[in-house]
Amino acid sequence: MNKARTLTEGAMNLAIFIVLLLITIYVPALGVLAAFTLSIPFIIYTVRHGLKNGIFMVIIAIPITLLLGTYVLLPFALMFGISGVVMGHLFSKTKLAYVVLLGGTVSFALTLLLQFVVAGVFLNIDLQGFFQQSVNDSIQRSEEIMKSVGQVPVEEEIELIRENMRMMTYLIPTVLVGAGVILAFVTQLLSVPVLKRLGHKPVSFPPLRDLRLPKSLLWYYLITLVCSLIPLDEGSFGYIAVINLLMVLQWLMFLQGVSFLFYYFHSKGRSKAIPVVITIIALVIPPAGTVLRIVGIVDLGFNLRKNNSES
Repeated sequence: MNKARTLTEGAMNLAIFIVLLLITIYVPALGVLAAFTLSIPFIIYTVRHGLKNGIFMVIIAIPITLLLGTYVLLPFALMFGISGVVMGHLFSKTKLAYVVLLGGTVSFALTLLLQFVVAGVFLNIDLQGFFQQSVNDSIQRSEEIMKSVGQVPVEEEIELIRENMRMMTYLIPTVLVGAGVILAFVTQLLSVPVLKRLGHKPVSFPPLRDLRLPKSLLWYYLITLVCSLIPLDEGSFGYIAVINLLMVLQWLMFLQGVSFLFYYFHSKGRSKAIPVVITIIALVIPPAGTVLRIVGIVDLGFNLRKNNSES
């Protein structure tokens, strides 16, 4: 009976995944929202029936996905299936919401990276070159539009844009990690109420004001910052590794600063709207973001929260 129930639930969750996948591909208006739910059937099944059955569901999903269309749909089954199984397993094994987020981020980022590598090696698709060419075409069209309305494009500004866009091609690993964080975070937020509805007790995220990153990250940040001052050949492995590590660590310091911001205003009994507005401003205005990142560094190094509570 238990085995029959396991197979029945597996078939139901697989059918739900297929429906969500078809909506993602063929219904643009709902596609984005549906994409964030693609891992949920795998999460539910893994939480209820264990890791082995979750992996088996992913294996079965692969040929079924191929039958629906071309190999283009296969990455969806692999990425959302594997990530769903990982997150479902962590949901059932840990009481820490950030552990689930970390596992989901790593699995999403690695599967995205795998797709990037496969596209370049086996399908001979140069995504980095495609991105660079798209940027050049966009800049050229902008120059033509400016000339058509009687404006003369400033060469220094155009060159600055090209330089920034070239830098973006080196930050593809950071982009993959960022995409992994967003996918994992939204998937986790959507999964928690569904699991609760089914009778499970998944852990929710604690308040942002309670977030404390490991103090060791501060040393990694300082070491990477020193390494960024060393002249490296542009495009080399060392150059790409350093700028990506620095970018990721800067965002983590910014997150620490945001966490302190929410803690500070909460301790003063102020409205949550204040730190929310300040965070939005810091995201839009780079100098404000730098200040908030410095606050995060100081909080991580000198424990401002302890000092604030004592005062």
